[in-house]
Parts: sequence; C-alpha cells; structure tokens
Amino acid sequence: AIDAQSVSRALIPAIVCAVMCWASTERAIASTAAAIDAAIARLARAAHGDLQGEIPKEIGENVPQLAQAMERLFEQIGTNLDSVHRLAMFDPVTGLANRTNFRRSCERLLTEMPAGTPAALFFIDLDRFKAVNDTMGHAMGDMLLGMVANRLRAVADRVTADSGKPQPLIGRLAGDEFTMFFPEVGDPAEAARISRGVLFALGETFDIAGHDVEIGASIGIAIRPEHGSTLTELMRAADAAM
Repeated sequence: AIDAQSVSRALIPAIVCAVMCWASTERAIASTAAAIDAAIARLARAAHGDLQGEIPKEIGENVPQLAQAMERLFEQIGTNLDSVHRLAMFDPVTGLANRTNFRRSCERLLTEMPAGTPAALFFIDLDRFKAVNDTMGHAMGDMLLGMVANRLRAVADRVTADSGKPQPLIGRLAGDEFTMFFPEVGDPAEAARISRGVLFALGETFDIAGHDVEIGASIGIAIRPEHGSTLTELMRAADAAM
C-alpha cells in the first residue's frame, strides 16, 4: 500500500517545479510585453523626429531582433531624410546652396547683424555659357558649372584666409547665375578686389573633356547698408549693377 505521506512527499518537488516554470513563463511574457510597450513608445518618439535617441535596453534584452530592426530602420530613415534635405536645399549640379537655401541663410544672417554692420552681395552671371550648352551639350554644361562653383569656393577661401573674415555664402540662383554674400565686407575697394579675383578665376581656361573652354562673367555688387539693409534691397541693387 502507498501511504498518503509518501505520495505528498513525491508530489511536492513536481508542484514546486511546475510553479517555478509557470512563474518563469509569466515573467518572460511580462518582460516581453514591457519591451514591446517600450518599442511602441520609442517608435512614437521617432515619428516626432527623434531618430538619434537610444533604443531602450529592455528591448535588446528581451526582443533583440526587434531592437536590431529598429536600429536599422532609424538609420535608413535618417539617411533618406538627409538625401531629401540635400535635394531640397542644395543645387545637385554644383553642390552650392540653391535659391531657397541661399535666401533663407542670407536673410537669417542679415537679421542677426547689428544695424550698420557692413556686408557685400555679389551677383555673378556667366558669359558665353549658353554657347557651351548649345555646342557641347548639357552634360558638358553641367560639368562647367561644377568647375565654376569650385573656383568660386577657391576665391572665397583665399579671401577669408587673407582677411580672417567669416566664410561667405555661395549659391546658384538659376541657370548660369551665381551669388556670393560676404559678411563684414563693406569697403568698396575690398569688394572690388574680390570681384577682380572672381573675374580672373572665371576668365581662366576650363578644360572640359579635353576641350579648352573660355567663358567669363559679369558681376554686380551691392554694399550694406549703403545700397540697402534687407536681402530684397541688396539683391535688387546687385542685379541692377550687374
């Protein structure tokens, strides 16, 4: 005969084991649920623009595949947003600020400048560019525009290296029209020296796919505050001067 006490002693370890398994399963389910809640909250923050914050560690501890997928997702979204921003704010041919970007940046600088602080705005229109487009094709024309942008950057670097002044804003407004905005340049003689540097740089021969191409440029200059204080006033004056 089997006495009840023996049966009880035999069942106790099994019951304890079952209870522990149940508790472990419940704990795992609760941890996973908490990790999913944390993931939902993190995704909600990402939807409002937070792509740089860390993934909560409980997600990586309990659902590592989800944490990895979220990291890859945020990285890809960030890359896509950078590409969209670049397309929206920079000229794809030259890499310079486009018209919208240039205007916003220039207006912000002008707003932040104390009244009377000098600055110079240069309008640059390429000569004979249409002939390059017509005879050599738009691909060669785009290559030339890229080279022009590089020479404008080089002029800007020389000016700021020599004077210690802030870097200028350089933009491509449209077609063969470029603009440069130099903060702290208010002396007409200094502005004329910069424009001569631009004319010299753009007057040098361009080597495009083995062809020597010569263009040139027309430049108009507006000085702040003599010719205006707002960007609209300065652009109108520089355009008229050109």
